[in-house]
Amino acid sequence: LDTDRVADAATLLGASYALMSDDARPRELHQLTEAVIEASDEPSARLWLASLPNCISLGLHNLIEPRLRTALRQAIDEGDEPSAVHAATFLSSALATTQPAEATELAEIALDRGRRLGDPHLLVLTLGWSAGAAYIVGDIDQSLRLLRETEQIEIPNRSHAAVHMYRAWAFVALDHPEAGDPACLLDAAAAGASPGGNAHTNLAIYRAFVDAKACDVDAVAATLDFAHDATQSTGNVVHIADAALAAAELLENLGRVDEAAVVITALDRQPHVFPEIYHRRRQARTRLPARTRPDRRLTVDELYDEVRKQLETLGN
Repeated sequence: LDTDRVADAATLLGASYALMSDDARPRELHQLTEAVIEASDEPSARLWLASLPNCISLGLHNLIEPRLRTALRQAIDEGDEPSAVHAATFLSSALATTQPAEATELAEIALDRGRRLGDPHLLVLTLGWSAGAAYIVGDIDQSLRLLRETEQIEIPNRSHAAVHMYRAWAFVALDHPEAGDPACLLDAAAAGASPGGNAHTNLAIYRAFVDAKACDVDAVAATLDFAHDATQSTGNVVHIADAALAAAELLENLGRVDEAAVVITALDRQPHVFPEIYHRRRQARTRLPARTRPDRRLTVDELYDEVRKQLETLGN
């Protein structure tokens, strides 16, 4: 940027999608990506896609849908077929909660294009995310079919695609035991992630959902503390919200529905990493008693303190 090589800067960031998804410095990367987007005459599809993980980490979810739609349009115009598959896949997942018909159509488009491209990594990633979208819209048979299709595709275990495929599979398995053991699936996801990266932090937090089903209070509380520390050290606001949701599920499983409802209400306006997690929150909200919503998004410390207070009632 300092030497006016905007196109080169855009190409470099556009080629760094996996780094954006697995780095612990979202605020710095977001500032850099936004500067390149602002300086570009017409940002490429890959640059729009590379900007999204940091938007998610910082809770800027209002940017996700418009940027995905722009990325999909740009990718088609540029003839960038892999980016078109990426954009359609992630847009499908983002819309699954609120616009299930369009989400299903986009997943079919992404799967058709992904299968024709023949890139095994891209296809596994597409299958995993599309399975997650099918789970959200309630088509569990389709979700399981897509997940089992990945078993016929050979890719290294250590890969970005494998991480996301196993992560999606684990969330399906949390609600549908026929999909497998969610703890084992999270272990498989962790085996594919870069050591010390953001993906490992996310996956460690997702273990709290398994612990919540097992009613392991100490494990969920420890994960909440870990997530709070991770949020404070990285600026990634979704960590604490994801752990808080697992705590709400724990409280509900233990019959403490009033306390669970307090946590779900405190999560109002809080962002989550993946649509599957937001889907779980919406499902919990329909089951639990209604509470007065806060008039703003709680700060990281306010949310942590509220969840901690509700967990402490389990000692009474």
